[in-house]
Amino acid sequence: MSEQSKLSSYQFGSEMKVYERFIFEYRPQLLIFLFMATIFFAYQAAQTKLDTSFLKMIPTKHPFIQNMLDNLDDIGAVGTVIQICVENTQGDIFDKDYIETVKNISDETFFLPGVNRVNLESIWTPNVRWSEVTEEGFEGGPVIPNAYDGSPEKLAELRENILRSGRVGSLVADNFKSTIVQATLFDKDPDTGKQLDYYEFSKRLEKKIRDQYQSDKIKIHVIGVAKLIGDLTEAGPQIAAFFGVAFVISFILLIWYTRCFISTLTLLFCAVTS
Repeated sequence: MSEQSKLSSYQFGSEMKVYERFIFEYRPQLLIFLFMATIFFAYQAAQTKLDTSFLKMIPTKHPFIQNMLDNLDDIGAVGTVIQICVENTQGDIFDKDYIETVKNISDETFFLPGVNRVNLESIWTPNVRWSEVTEEGFEGGPVIPNAYDGSPEKLAELRENILRSGRVGSLVADNFKSTIVQATLFDKDPDTGKQLDYYEFSKRLEKKIRDQYQSDKIKIHVIGVAKLIGDLTEAGPQIAAFFGVAFVISFILLIWYTRCFISTLTLLFCAVTS
């Protein structure tokens, strides 16, 4: 076929692929569909909330888990744990003032709403014990010595009890510069019966623990999913402000580059929508 025949038989758009033809031929219908989809997903996004429920992280169809759910009221807390690390920045844990601070933090944590008090662990709680085998049989007791008064003798006994307890590396740091107060949280607040509010819990934790006991000598570290959620929620306004600043900068750069107000708004609208 000659070049003239090829040119005369050519139809504009014949080289376009099928999906390209579909997109350009049904633009109004596609725009309506995308608009409705945007409204639907925007509504779904508005329902999104931070949630650390342990039950949403496990296979609830498994027979073992179903049995656990049937007896959940008897089990109590279901897995959300916080750990408060109390560090002595000017020495080790065998210091009278430091041990007293750990006692106060353990007591404050005990009374925080949502804490399963039965499972609370620190060197001051009676469920943290030492044991050993002697000629007379098994011996043991709580890590904190009886009639503890902060004297050098009792601190030496405390050191021995900690070493015999097997909790070095878990509840007590290997370098003996910090200890942990560990608490398991209820999925629901026992006082209200509602889902535990991790934002409020995090604020109470900061007010009762860090604000009162952190100093040049004592440093508080808190880890746990509940604390993370609380910190992220508290940082919401800062995240929104960062987004607003980024939006303004993008608007200035686009209007300077395109010199078109409508094009700038279109680009920003599409970016924000996506």
